[in-house]
Amino acid sequence: MLRENRINIHDLSHDEFEEVVTALCFSSPEVSPIYECVKVFARLNEEGTLTYARHPHDLGTSVVTSHDISSRLKEPAIASIVGEALSGVESTLLHMWPFSPGSSTWLQLEILHPEIQFKAPQNNPTIVIRRACRLRIRGNKVNCESTPVIERVFGRFKLVHPIKIGEWSVVCDPKVRLKNISGTGFLTECIEKASVSTVKEAAADITKNLMLENGLLEASPGFFFTLGDKQYRVASFKYLKPSSNEVGRLTERLAIPIAGWLK
Repeated sequence: MLRENRINIHDLSHDEFEEVVTALCFSSPEVSPIYECVKVFARLNEEGTLTYARHPHDLGTSVVTSHDISSRLKEPAIASIVGEALSGVESTLLHMWPFSPGSSTWLQLEILHPEIQFKAPQNNPTIVIRRACRLRIRGNKVNCESTPVIERVFGRFKLVHPIKIGEWSVVCDPKVRLKNISGTGFLTECIEKASVSTVKEAAADITKNLMLENGLLEASPGFFFTLGDKQYRVASFKYLKPSSNEVGRLTERLAIPIAGWLK
């Protein structure tokens, strides 16, 4: 899988934790929900057809078709769903693809469906167009890099993308702005808990509280956001530490629901 290197706030030092949670509670940052999904990157090749990527070896010059991607998935029902979603992308989005044939810029697609379910409530059929980026591999991690030009082009695309592809809803670059909870006293309590107990316990508290204060506790156990030049993941510790028999299935999807984020 193409996985980014995001830092879990549970794993921070006390000083780093204080800096990050202060920003979360005081500065009302925009955060991006994490969904239970199958993630696929897509770009337009020189011939004007789409090629896809889920693994580093997909990033070469060979064309990787939607059938190639879907047929790798072990569960037949999910393979069929992903194939259907990508077929819809090709029939509807191809003529309005924001980047020119041969561009090295990819769109990150996330496919949600009631059959793609692990720990979360069932999701409605949805194609999330997360972002546009260029992919750079660093060891076993992927860097998704952008430029001002990519952001401008993607920004224009967000204004014109379809809201439906057949039965699939289409959502582009979903974000939520967190409330400022500086007056609640919770931040002080959380930082004190990190000092006398552990950062992991304090992180569990701040995660639950942020989700509750923003009306998202029933919708999703987490999100990610950027602070400075680093990306952080805020999610329940139970989600971040799956049991051994769950690890295999987590390689196919992320255990996060969508209900509530699309309102």
